[in-house]
Amino acid sequence: MAEKKYVTLKLEEVSKSFAKVENDEVTHALNEVSLTMKSGEFISLVGPSGCGKSTILRLVAGLINPTTGKVTVDDKEILESSPERGMVFQKPTLFPWLTVEDNIAFSLKMQDEILKIWREREQLAIMVTHDVDEAIYMGTRVIVMDANPGRVVADIKISEEYPRDRSSASFVEYRNEILNRLHFSGKKQ
Repeated sequence: MAEKKYVTLKLEEVSKSFAKVENDEVTHALNEVSLTMKSGEFISLVGPSGCGKSTILRLVAGLINPTTGKVTVDDKEILESSPERGMVFQKPTLFPWLTVEDNIAFSLKMQDEILKIWREREQLAIMVTHDVDEAIYMGTRVIVMDANPGRVVADIKISEEYPRDRSSASFVEYRNEILNRLHFSGKKQ
């Protein structure tokens, strides 16, 4: 059996902008995002559409490079893709031969299967989701983001043991905290 490799992944003051060729407009997808993630963590990225969640995945996978800042694995800068890092693209589809209830049950079963694989391998996993309950259920940390430009507004450690009970008081507290951060992240208080 191969020896397990433990890594530290860092985004250091990463900004990413995209230029639109047709009108010279610039979209600032990320603004000075700094994160440190390690093997054994399951990171859930949540936030509104356009806040840079998928951009972070593409940067980590080496599919794109930051405009400023750097992304590193064990202090080695990521400048291109590598077989050591994988990315799975998700297409939201239902199985037409299953009932709505069976489609939901399948989704929940897949969450448990992904967690099982992650725990066996003790690797770093990063997931993008809009589903706050899914983020809490699966993540050891939930990174809450906001848009225009994309930035981190909260990094919440989930201390609840696996398997998690979505109806527990602590789960509901995490949900309320994250929803509050998502709702108010773009507003001045």
